[in-house]
Amino acid sequence: MSNSFVVNEADLAFILNQIVVAERETAGETLQAIIGPNAAILPMGLRHVDGSNNNLLPGGANIGSADTVLPRLAPPSYITNNGSAAFGPISNTNYTPTPGVDNVVDSAPRTISNLIVDQSNANPAAVAAWHANPLAIAAYEATHGGNLPPANYIPTNIELSIIQNQSPDIGLSPAFN
Repeated sequence: MSNSFVVNEADLAFILNQIVVAERETAGETLQAIIGPNAAILPMGLRHVDGSNNNLLPGGANIGSADTVLPRLAPPSYITNNGSAAFGPISNTNYTPTPGVDNVVDSAPRTISNLIVDQSNANPAAVAAWHANPLAIAAYEATHGGNLPPANYIPTNIELSIIQNQSPDIGLSPAFN
């Protein structure tokens, strides 16, 4: 097997510079002051988890950060193919199961990410993940006299919050949940 990943002195200097920029920002300096007049176009410093300061244009420090509305450059216009040759406005945004409807188009940009992170029993995906996790089922059996949960059992929020990590290949790889 060939080794194609090589780190040279210039790479290490770049990484060190990123750390120095991040340390200076943490100490209270602004990225604009540290990086200089081209701060908006230079890849310098470490990114914030909440997305702040990822846009360094004047007044743009919070553009794209968590819990902020992205500014629109044009009015929203959502269209979808409704199964025929005609295109029209989205009408299938209801998540309630409907006979004969195979797809849902989500016109709310954050709905998918909210469903992914919502680990409560109000989220059907979290309930399904709990039922599919053999360690969660084993924990249920241990606290309920060895009985399996009923097929339609809705786990409590506490049960959902402690879904056990599992490994995809019997412990050979790191666990995930």
